[in-house]
Amino acid sequence: MKTLQRTFAATAIGLLAAGAAFAAPSYRIEVINKANGVAPKTAASISDNGSLAGIGTESQTGENVSFRSRRGKKVEALAETQDMNYPGKPQVNNAGVVVGRYQGDGGNRGGVWAADGTLTDVGSIVGCDDSRGAYPQSINDAGAYVVEIDCPVGGVPTRGGFLVRDGVAVKVPPSNGHVTFPSLINKRGQVAGVTDYLTVTPYVFTWEEGKPVRQLTPTGQEIYLQAMNDRGDVVGMSVTNLAWHPFLHDGKAMRELPTCGQQEVWPVAISNDGWIAGNFYGLGVSKDAALIRDGQCAELQALLDGSGAGWSELSADDMNNAGVIVGHGRFEGYRRVFMATPLGR
Repeated sequence: MKTLQRTFAATAIGLLAAGAAFAAPSYRIEVINKANGVAPKTAASISDNGSLAGIGTESQTGENVSFRSRRGKKVEALAETQDMNYPGKPQVNNAGVVVGRYQGDGGNRGGVWAADGTLTDVGSIVGCDDSRGAYPQSINDAGAYVVEIDCPVGGVPTRGGFLVRDGVAVKVPPSNGHVTFPSLINKRGQVAGVTDYLTVTPYVFTWEEGKPVRQLTPTGQEIYLQAMNDRGDVVGMSVTNLAWHPFLHDGKAMRELPTCGQQEVWPVAISNDGWIAGNFYGLGVSKDAALIRDGQCAELQALLDGSGAGWSELSADDMNNAGVIVGHGRFEGYRRVFMATPLGR
Protein backbone atom coordinates (compact mmCIF):
# COMPACT_ATOMS: atom_id res chain seq x y z
CA MET A 1 0.00 0.00 0.00
CA LYS A 2 2.88 2.32 -0.77
CA THR A 3 1.08 5.28 -2.25
CA LEU A 4 -1.92 5.05 0.06
CA GLN A 5 0.14 5.38 3.22
CA ARG A 6 2.24 8.46 2.56
CA THR A 7 2.24 11.35 5.01
CA PHE A 8 -0.32 14.08 4.32
CA ALA A 9 1.79 17.26 4.29
CA ALA A 10 0.53 20.67 5.37
CA THR A 11 0.81 21.93 1.80
CA ALA A 12 -1.50 19.13 0.67
CA ILE A 13 -4.24 20.43 2.95
CA GLY A 14 -4.25 23.70 1.04
CA LEU A 15 -4.43 21.92 -2.31
CA LEU A 16 -7.36 19.83 -1.14
CA ALA A 17 -9.23 22.84 0.18
CA ALA A 18 -8.78 24.53 -3.18
CA GLY A 19 -10.35 21.52 -4.85
CA ALA A 20 -13.52 22.12 -2.84
CA ALA A 21 -14.12 25.32 -4.82
CA PHE A 22 -15.75 23.50 -7.74
CA ALA A 23 -19.52 23.12 -7.84
CA ALA A 24 -19.93 20.34 -5.28
CA PRO A 25 -23.14 20.42 -3.21
CA SER A 26 -23.36 20.79 0.55
CA TYR A 27 -24.27 17.66 2.47
CA ARG A 28 -26.36 16.85 5.51
CA ILE A 29 -25.03 13.86 7.47
CA GLU A 30 -26.93 11.59 9.87
CA VAL A 31 -26.25 8.45 11.88
CA ILE A 32 -27.76 5.11 10.85
CA ASN A 33 -28.84 4.04 14.31
CA LYS A 34 -29.06 0.62 15.90
CA ALA A 35 -32.44 -1.06 15.46
CA ASN A 36 -33.91 -4.51 16.08
CA GLY A 37 -30.77 -5.45 18.01
CA VAL A 38 -28.38 -4.74 15.11
CA ALA A 39 -25.70 -2.03 15.35
CA PRO A 40 -24.49 -1.13 11.80
CA LYS A 41 -20.70 -1.15 11.24
CA THR A 42 -20.47 -0.55 7.48
CA ALA A 43 -23.06 0.28 4.83
CA ALA A 44 -21.87 -1.64 1.79
CA SER A 45 -24.49 -0.44 -0.70
CA ILE A 46 -27.37 1.99 -1.22
CA SER A 47 -30.04 1.83 -3.92
CA ASP A 48 -31.53 4.83 -5.69
CA ASN A 49 -34.61 4.82 -3.43
CA GLY A 50 -32.54 4.64 -0.25
CA SER A 51 -32.54 0.94 0.61
CA LEU A 52 -29.31 -0.01 2.40
CA ALA A 53 -27.35 -3.19 3.00
CA GLY A 54 -24.26 -3.64 5.10
CA ILE A 55 -22.55 -5.37 8.00
CA GLY A 56 -23.48 -4.91 11.64
CA THR A 57 -23.17 -6.50 15.07
CA GLU A 58 -25.91 -8.24 17.02
CA SER A 59 -26.20 -6.57 20.42
CA GLN A 60 -26.87 -9.74 22.43
CA THR A 61 -24.35 -12.11 20.83
CA GLY A 62 -21.71 -9.72 19.46
CA GLU A 63 -21.76 -11.70 16.20
CA ASN A 64 -21.33 -10.07 12.81
CA VAL A 65 -24.43 -10.11 10.61
CA SER A 66 -25.47 -8.68 7.27
CA PHE A 67 -28.35 -6.23 7.49
CA ARG A 68 -30.88 -4.47 5.30
CA SER A 69 -32.77 -1.24 5.97
CA ARG A 70 -35.01 1.33 4.29
CA ARG A 71 -33.72 4.91 4.49
CA GLY A 72 -31.77 3.95 7.58
CA LYS A 73 -34.93 2.74 9.31
CA LYS A 74 -36.10 -0.78 10.16
CA VAL A 75 -32.59 -2.22 10.30
CA GLU A 76 -32.97 -6.00 10.15
CA ALA A 77 -30.48 -8.86 10.22
CA LEU A 78 -30.45 -11.11 7.17
CA ALA A 79 -31.12 -14.78 7.85
CA GLU A 80 -28.18 -17.15 8.33
CA THR A 81 -25.47 -14.49 8.27
CA GLN A 82 -24.54 -14.77 11.96
CA ASP A 83 -20.94 -15.43 12.98
CA MET A 84 -19.54 -15.51 9.46
CA ASN A 85 -15.83 -15.67 8.76
CA TYR A 86 -16.27 -13.33 5.79
CA PRO A 87 -19.64 -11.52 5.61
CA GLY A 88 -18.69 -9.87 2.31
CA LYS A 89 -20.35 -6.77 0.92
CA PRO A 90 -24.10 -7.34 0.51
CA GLN A 91 -25.67 -5.46 -2.40
CA VAL A 92 -29.29 -4.21 -2.50
CA ASN A 93 -31.66 -2.98 -5.21
CA ASN A 94 -34.71 -0.70 -5.13
CA ALA A 95 -37.03 -3.63 -4.36
CA GLY A 96 -35.02 -4.42 -1.24
CA VAL A 97 -33.64 -7.67 -2.70
CA VAL A 98 -30.13 -8.38 -1.37
CA VAL A 99 -27.34 -10.58 -2.74
CA GLY A 100 -24.38 -11.62 -0.63
CA ARG A 101 -22.95 -14.39 1.51
CA TYR A 102 -24.45 -16.49 4.26
CA GLN A 103 -23.35 -19.25 6.62
CA GLY A 104 -24.53 -22.72 5.67
CA ASP A 105 -23.35 -26.30 6.20
CA GLY A 106 -19.96 -25.36 7.56
CA GLY A 107 -18.97 -22.67 5.08
CA ASN A 108 -19.78 -19.38 3.41
CA ARG A 109 -22.23 -19.63 0.53
CA GLY A 110 -23.88 -17.24 -1.89
CA GLY A 111 -27.47 -16.24 -1.35
CA VAL A 112 -30.31 -13.99 -2.50
CA TRP A 113 -32.69 -12.53 0.09
CA ALA A 114 -36.10 -11.58 -1.32
CA ALA A 115 -37.91 -8.51 -0.01
CA ASP A 116 -39.79 -10.74 2.47
CA GLY A 117 -36.50 -12.17 3.80
CA THR A 118 -36.73 -15.55 2.05
CA LEU A 119 -33.23 -16.88 1.32
CA THR A 120 -32.34 -18.72 -1.90
CA ASP A 121 -29.00 -20.49 -2.36
CA VAL A 122 -27.13 -19.39 -5.49
CA GLY A 123 -24.86 -22.40 -5.96
CA SER A 124 -27.63 -24.67 -7.16
CA ILE A 125 -28.84 -22.04 -9.67
CA VAL A 126 -25.44 -21.80 -11.39
CA GLY A 127 -24.82 -25.57 -11.27
CA CYS A 128 -22.12 -25.91 -8.60
CA ASP A 129 -21.88 -29.38 -7.07
CA ASP A 130 -21.08 -27.67 -3.76
CA SER A 131 -22.60 -24.24 -3.15
CA ARG A 132 -19.41 -23.07 -1.45
CA GLY A 133 -17.54 -21.12 -4.11
CA ALA A 134 -20.50 -19.41 -5.82
CA TYR A 135 -20.80 -15.79 -4.69
CA PRO A 136 -23.10 -13.09 -6.11
CA GLN A 137 -21.41 -9.74 -6.65
CA SER A 138 -23.98 -7.18 -7.82
CA ILE A 139 -27.73 -6.87 -8.51
CA ASN A 140 -29.78 -4.45 -10.63
CA ASP A 141 -33.32 -3.16 -10.18
CA ALA A 142 -34.76 -5.82 -12.49
CA GLY A 143 -33.45 -8.45 -10.07
CA ALA A 144 -30.71 -9.71 -12.41
CA TYR A 145 -27.41 -10.41 -10.68
CA VAL A 146 -23.90 -11.64 -11.47
CA VAL A 147 -22.09 -14.50 -9.74
CA GLU A 148 -18.42 -15.43 -9.54
CA ILE A 149 -17.73 -19.15 -9.17
CA ASP A 150 -14.78 -21.29 -8.18
CA CYS A 151 -16.41 -24.68 -7.60
CA PRO A 152 -16.81 -28.15 -9.13
CA VAL A 153 -19.46 -28.44 -11.84
CA GLY A 154 -20.21 -32.02 -12.79
CA GLY A 155 -17.08 -33.02 -10.88
CA VAL A 156 -14.87 -30.65 -12.89
CA PRO A 157 -13.21 -27.69 -11.11
CA THR A 158 -14.66 -24.60 -12.76
CA ARG A 159 -13.87 -20.90 -12.49
CA GLY A 160 -15.67 -17.96 -14.07
CA GLY A 161 -19.03 -16.32 -13.73
CA PHE A 162 -22.72 -16.17 -14.60
CA LEU A 163 -25.48 -13.69 -15.21
CA VAL A 164 -28.68 -14.83 -13.49
CA ARG A 165 -31.97 -13.40 -14.78
CA ASP A 166 -35.40 -14.68 -13.69
CA GLY A 167 -33.73 -17.67 -12.04
CA VAL A 168 -31.90 -18.75 -15.22
CA ALA A 169 -28.09 -18.71 -15.27
CA VAL A 170 -26.21 -17.67 -18.43
CA LYS A 171 -22.45 -18.16 -18.49
CA VAL A 172 -20.43 -15.01 -19.08
CA PRO A 173 -18.30 -15.92 -22.13
CA PRO A 174 -14.49 -15.86 -22.05
CA SER A 175 -12.56 -12.90 -23.43
CA ASN A 176 -9.94 -13.87 -26.03
CA GLY A 177 -9.87 -17.33 -24.44
CA HIS A 178 -9.40 -15.97 -20.91
CA VAL A 179 -11.73 -16.72 -17.99
CA THR A 180 -13.97 -13.78 -17.06
CA PHE A 181 -15.11 -12.87 -13.56
CA PRO A 182 -18.16 -10.57 -13.56
CA SER A 183 -18.49 -8.19 -10.62
CA LEU A 184 -20.93 -5.45 -11.67
CA ILE A 185 -24.28 -5.15 -13.47
CA ASN A 186 -26.22 -1.97 -14.26
CA LYS A 187 -29.85 -1.22 -15.10
CA ARG A 188 -29.20 -1.85 -18.79
CA GLY A 189 -28.09 -5.38 -17.99
CA GLN A 190 -24.53 -4.49 -18.94
CA VAL A 191 -21.97 -6.60 -17.08
CA ALA A 192 -18.43 -5.56 -16.16
CA GLY A 193 -15.61 -7.55 -14.61
CA VAL A 194 -11.95 -8.53 -14.75
CA THR A 195 -10.22 -11.40 -16.54
CA ASP A 196 -8.40 -14.21 -14.76
CA TYR A 197 -5.09 -13.01 -13.33
CA LEU A 198 -3.65 -16.56 -13.23
CA THR A 199 -3.21 -16.86 -16.99
CA VAL A 200 -2.72 -13.32 -18.32
CA THR A 201 -2.19 -9.75 -17.18
CA PRO A 202 -5.77 -8.98 -16.12
CA TYR A 203 -7.89 -6.37 -17.85
CA VAL A 204 -11.39 -4.95 -17.49
CA PHE A 205 -14.16 -6.21 -19.79
CA THR A 206 -17.80 -5.36 -20.43
CA TRP A 207 -20.46 -7.64 -21.85
CA GLU A 208 -24.15 -7.60 -22.71
CA GLU A 209 -26.12 -10.77 -23.36
CA GLY A 210 -26.11 -11.60 -27.06
CA LYS A 211 -23.07 -9.42 -27.78
CA PRO A 212 -19.30 -10.12 -27.83
CA VAL A 213 -17.18 -9.46 -24.78
CA ARG A 214 -15.47 -6.09 -25.03
CA GLN A 215 -11.96 -5.53 -23.67
CA LEU A 216 -11.35 -2.16 -22.02
CA THR A 217 -8.04 -0.37 -21.63
CA PRO A 218 -7.31 -0.71 -17.88
CA THR A 219 -4.67 -3.38 -17.27
CA GLY A 220 -2.30 -4.09 -14.43
CA GLN A 221 -0.74 -6.76 -12.30
CA GLU A 222 -3.83 -6.34 -10.14
CA ILE A 223 -7.14 -4.63 -10.94
CA TYR A 224 -9.91 -3.75 -8.51
CA LEU A 225 -13.06 -2.86 -10.42
CA GLN A 226 -15.29 -0.89 -8.05
CA ALA A 227 -18.38 0.57 -9.71
CA MET A 228 -20.31 1.11 -12.94
CA ASN A 229 -23.12 3.52 -13.77
CA ASP A 230 -26.02 3.02 -16.17
CA ARG A 231 -24.08 4.65 -19.02
CA GLY A 232 -21.42 1.95 -18.71
CA ASP A 233 -18.71 4.18 -17.19
CA VAL A 234 -16.52 2.16 -14.83
CA VAL A 235 -14.12 3.19 -12.06
CA GLY A 236 -11.52 1.21 -10.20
CA MET A 237 -7.87 0.87 -9.28
CA SER A 238 -5.06 -0.80 -11.22
CA VAL A 239 -1.71 -1.74 -9.68
CA THR A 240 1.62 -2.02 -11.50
CA ASN A 241 4.95 -2.39 -9.69
CA LEU A 242 3.33 -1.34 -6.39
CA ALA A 243 2.07 1.91 -7.95
CA TRP A 244 -1.68 2.52 -7.61
CA HIS A 245 -3.59 4.11 -10.48
CA PRO A 246 -7.24 5.09 -9.89
CA PHE A 247 -9.05 5.17 -13.23
CA LEU A 248 -12.27 6.10 -15.00
CA HIS A 249 -13.19 4.45 -18.30
CA ASP A 250 -16.10 6.03 -20.19
CA GLY A 251 -16.40 3.26 -22.78
CA LYS A 252 -14.05 5.05 -25.16
CA ALA A 253 -10.90 5.83 -23.23
CA MET A 254 -9.34 5.51 -19.80
CA ARG A 255 -8.02 8.39 -17.72
CA GLU A 256 -6.52 8.50 -14.27
CA LEU A 257 -8.49 10.21 -11.53
CA PRO A 258 -7.11 13.37 -9.93
CA THR A 259 -5.38 13.22 -6.57
CA CYS A 260 -6.77 14.71 -3.37
CA GLY A 261 -4.06 16.55 -1.48
CA GLN A 262 -1.44 14.63 -3.50
CA GLN A 263 -3.02 11.33 -2.46
CA GLU A 264 -4.59 8.80 -4.83
CA VAL A 265 -8.32 8.33 -4.31
CA TRP A 266 -9.72 4.81 -4.21
CA PRO A 267 -13.08 5.17 -6.04
CA VAL A 268 -16.08 3.29 -4.67
CA ALA A 269 -19.03 4.60 -6.72
CA ILE A 270 -19.96 6.59 -9.83
CA SER A 271 -23.36 8.18 -10.48
CA ASN A 272 -25.10 8.54 -13.81
CA ASP A 273 -24.24 12.26 -13.90
CA GLY A 274 -20.54 11.58 -13.45
CA TRP A 275 -19.91 12.21 -9.74
CA ILE A 276 -17.38 9.79 -8.24
CA ALA A 277 -17.17 9.00 -4.54
CA GLY A 278 -14.01 7.55 -3.07
CA ASN A 279 -11.49 7.56 -0.24
CA PHE A 280 -7.93 8.68 0.30
CA TYR A 281 -5.54 8.43 3.21
CA GLY A 282 -5.04 11.80 4.86
CA LEU A 283 -3.47 12.62 8.19
CA GLY A 284 -1.42 9.61 9.26
CA VAL A 285 -3.50 6.55 8.43
CA SER A 286 -6.99 8.03 8.76
CA LYS A 287 -9.27 7.57 5.79
CA ASP A 288 -11.14 10.53 4.29
CA ALA A 289 -14.05 10.48 1.86
CA ALA A 290 -13.96 12.62 -1.26
CA LEU A 291 -16.02 13.60 -4.31
CA ILE A 292 -14.51 13.87 -7.79
CA ARG A 293 -15.90 15.35 -10.98
CA ASP A 294 -14.39 16.89 -14.10
CA GLY A 295 -10.85 16.36 -12.89
CA GLN A 296 -11.32 18.08 -9.53
CA CYS A 297 -11.62 16.75 -6.01
CA ALA A 298 -13.36 17.93 -2.83
CA GLU A 299 -13.18 16.41 0.64
CA LEU A 300 -16.61 15.31 1.91
CA GLN A 301 -15.84 16.62 5.42
CA ALA A 302 -15.50 20.14 3.99
CA LEU A 303 -18.88 19.89 2.23
CA LEU A 304 -20.91 19.06 5.37
CA ASP A 305 -23.32 21.63 6.77
CA GLY A 306 -23.78 22.15 10.53
CA SER A 307 -24.77 18.51 10.92
CA GLY A 308 -21.09 17.63 10.42
CA ALA A 309 -20.12 18.78 13.92
CA GLY A 310 -18.59 15.86 15.83
CA TRP A 311 -17.80 13.78 12.73
CA SER A 312 -14.28 12.75 11.61
CA GLU A 313 -12.46 10.05 9.62
CA LEU A 314 -15.27 9.68 7.08
CA SER A 315 -15.01 6.71 4.73
CA ALA A 316 -17.42 6.33 1.80
CA ASP A 317 -18.76 2.86 1.01
CA ASP A 318 -21.25 3.63 -1.78
CA MET A 319 -23.24 6.40 -3.48
CA ASN A 320 -26.52 6.27 -5.42
CA ASN A 321 -27.62 8.26 -8.46
CA ALA A 322 -29.18 10.94 -6.27
CA GLY A 323 -25.74 11.59 -4.80
CA VAL A 324 -26.57 10.12 -1.38
CA ILE A 325 -23.41 8.68 0.17
CA VAL A 326 -23.27 5.95 2.80
CA GLY A 327 -20.18 5.01 4.75
CA HIS A 328 -18.67 4.92 8.21
CA GLY A 329 -16.69 7.28 10.38
CA ARG A 330 -16.25 8.51 13.93
CA PHE A 331 -19.02 10.51 15.55
CA GLU A 332 -18.21 12.04 18.91
CA GLY A 333 -15.48 9.42 19.36
CA TYR A 334 -17.52 6.34 18.37
CA ARG A 335 -17.54 4.39 15.11
CA ARG A 336 -20.85 5.01 13.32
CA VAL A 337 -22.45 4.34 9.94
CA PHE A 338 -23.65 7.49 8.18
CA MET A 339 -25.87 8.64 5.37
CA ALA A 340 -24.86 11.93 3.73
CA THR A 341 -27.56 13.61 1.60
CA PRO A 342 -26.75 16.40 -0.89
CA LEU A 343 -28.62 19.69 -0.43
CA GLY A 344 -29.98 21.40 -3.53
CA ARG A 345 -28.35 19.10 -6.05
